[in-house]
Amino acid sequence: MRLFSPKSNDFPIGTSVFEREVFRFCSDWNEGKVEFQFHSSGSTGVPKSIGLTRTQLISSAELTGQWLSLAPRDVALMALPVQYIAGAMVLVRALVLDLDVLLVEPCQNPLEQVQDVSIQLASFVPTQWATLLNSKVDIQTIFSKAKGILIGGASMDTNLEKTSVALDLPIFHTYGMTETVSHVAYRDLHSESPYFHCLPGVEIQLNTQGCLMVQGPMTADQWIETNDLVHMVDAYTFEFLGRADRVINSGGKKIFPDLVEKWVRRFYAQKKWTGEILLVGLSDSFYGQKAILFTTIDLSEDEKNQLIHFLKEHLASEDCPKAIVYRPRFELLGNGKIDALKTVALYVEITK
Repeated sequence: MRLFSPKSNDFPIGTSVFEREVFRFCSDWNEGKVEFQFHSSGSTGVPKSIGLTRTQLISSAELTGQWLSLAPRDVALMALPVQYIAGAMVLVRALVLDLDVLLVEPCQNPLEQVQDVSIQLASFVPTQWATLLNSKVDIQTIFSKAKGILIGGASMDTNLEKTSVALDLPIFHTYGMTETVSHVAYRDLHSESPYFHCLPGVEIQLNTQGCLMVQGPMTADQWIETNDLVHMVDAYTFEFLGRADRVINSGGKKIFPDLVEKWVRRFYAQKKWTGEILLVGLSDSFYGQKAILFTTIDLSEDEKNQLIHFLKEHLASEDCPKAIVYRPRFELLGNGKIDALKTVALYVEITK
């Protein structure tokens, strides 16, 4: 754990690969580097390299600073890999807004060793946040003066949202990606609303496939097309429905995994179960693709039947998974997101 100012070039010697990468990024920025390369997460496909300009990064940092009223000497937690946009933007916000950085090696519980530090800004993926909430960490004290606790990169299950809302803290579920230079919209968990609200200066619209398009200073005022299906409420508000590239074509029926997973999470919440889920389409000679639900909870046959019965009350029967598969754990990417491709590939290899 280190607390440092990234605007100073007098950095300590990094004692790990992570620290050296952080100090190198800050040095490059302070020396005026104008073009940066980042990797997309690769959670649902092959990771790709994306180039962003210094001007775009600054614009994104300024939007966040205005939204959360960040001030010089506020402390930002850095516990995400710097090669991904979420981690890099922690540093850029600190560099642009003159924040201090609390540097902690990326892990599932980055606050386990944190003491006597008040954090104003923090970014987590849902698995990290869930781990923190289930730990003995004094979250309320560490974040007593927080301006923003940002949870992004994946969906949040109902139990996690309810537990978060019970805390009197500014917790936001964010929407964004590498191409939009991190988050461009947020959902206040305390509002208990499914709608994301755009940051000031961000515009949205739909393309012909019903997928979200985003434009703003962080995209150099260019329209960025996403693979995310959304319901637009107005020009600045939307509800996330699911990724178009995750659609399962099963027996002539299009199944949207994000929608099915939402109802599975609600069933889990009723049962007070905590576990990861993942709906995927596997090749099948009859259906073309067969919807399979992976879960980290070892359900009995009776519990599986209860789940399917619950889903059929809220979804068409064709949307329900044809099988439920227990996996003790899911494979994770370096940024803490579920690695869907590897999780499924390992299962397929085992069942060959």
